Amino acid sequence: MTETPETDVGQGTPTQAVQLLDGVEALTHVLERENDAIRGRNTEDVRALASEKASAARTYEALVGLLTADDGATGTNGIGDTDRAALAEASRRLDGAMAENTRLLAAALETHRRFMDAVADAARAAQKGPETYSNTGAVAGGGRVADRIAAPVSIDQAL
Repeated sequence: MTETPETDVGQGTPTQAVQLLDGVEALTHVLERENDAIRGRNTEDVRALASEKASAARTYEALVGLLTADDGATGTNGIGDTDRAALAEASRRLDGAMAENTRLLAAALETHRRFMDAVADAARAAQKGPETYSNTGAVAGGGRVADRIAAPVSIDQAL
């Protein structure tokens, strides 16, 4: 983080640059930790990071909102070159972490979808359909098995 003297919090002040840099770095750090947890298939860590990720994203959004508050124009005029360069580098790192997070989450969701489809297919295949009566009126063993019916499946948690 760049050391900058505290000034009043107007648009584009060094204080805002430092706050935004802190917000970008915090969100990047959470995303990188989540990416590691997803790669490691550590669902408990992913679940635990969800609220931290949401909080960091809200903070980042609020800080960006401070810089774009007046007529939608970016309020970066008062940010010095050093802080601007640090923000640019931190933003590139955040973009990379976000892109990787998107890719990893999409792959994880697809894996879960395929798994659930396989479970549902196995449940349907294991389901014995209703038997019909034979020409003698017998059901047990001598009747024709009707088409399989879908087995009910319930998921108790979000994937």
